[in-house]
Amino acid sequence: MIKKYFRNQDSINSEIILIATEISNTINGWLSNDYYEKVSIGENCNSSWYLKETGNKNASYPYDWIFSSGEIITHTIKDEFKSFLNKDMIFHIKKNKAGHSLYHSNLFNHRNPLKSDKDYYYYERGVERFLKLLKDQEKSILFVCTVIQEKEKRLDWTNGFDRDFKLPINQGLDSFTETIKLIQSINNNVKFIFINQLTEGKINLEVTTINSDFIWIDFCSEGANSGVQYRNKFDDLIMKIIYQGMYQENDLHQSV
Repeated sequence: MIKKYFRNQDSINSEIILIATEISNTINGWLSNDYYEKVSIGENCNSSWYLKETGNKNASYPYDWIFSSGEIITHTIKDEFKSFLNKDMIFHIKKNKAGHSLYHSNLFNHRNPLKSDKDYYYYERGVERFLKLLKDQEKSILFVCTVIQEKEKRLDWTNGFDRDFKLPINQGLDSFTETIKLIQSINNNVKFIFINQLTEGKINLEVTTINSDFIWIDFCSEGANSGVQYRNKFDDLIMKIIYQGMYQENDLHQSV
């Protein structure tokens, strides 16, 4: 009985690896021959982590290590991050964490901009770099977003929506329509990948929507996610295979 279980599990794992590889190849072909700068837009640190782990992260941008939502992304871009960087609106939580009085009570969950000038300038440079990239019509950008659905498992993300921005629930493509349209109005050379995150269930992986502008991927992992990465080695492998499809050779790398 135990041997049969492991044989079945091996078969399932092989199938998921095959699907992940097909998705990876699809992404690579979808990006065509144009080089796309890869940029995380949240909603937590997973996107930035896996971009970095797969050699896709050439520079730091403002959403890399913070909490976000479609509405927060939209407002920060419209506002050109003036409120985001306003020290009077940022409050200290503890050493490496800070909240924001407008956006989210735990917005800066890995790097506190009030801790030092160096930490504040990190965000300031990231914002400057982001806006310059976004407004450059000769640059193509791939925005990557981990979509959080399990609010009870991501309590720091969930509980921070006690300010002006509401907790997003049952997120789908319509949750990001305004964000997509805003970004496309500034730079039309953009694409989006959304990875819909579910955890600790029957493992499942599929592309549910794909067109010239965006790809939506549903992934239910077998194990848990820390909020940064998958704890289960197999889940972690699957995500890396997917992100490897985003990799493109580029001679001009910026420093992170």
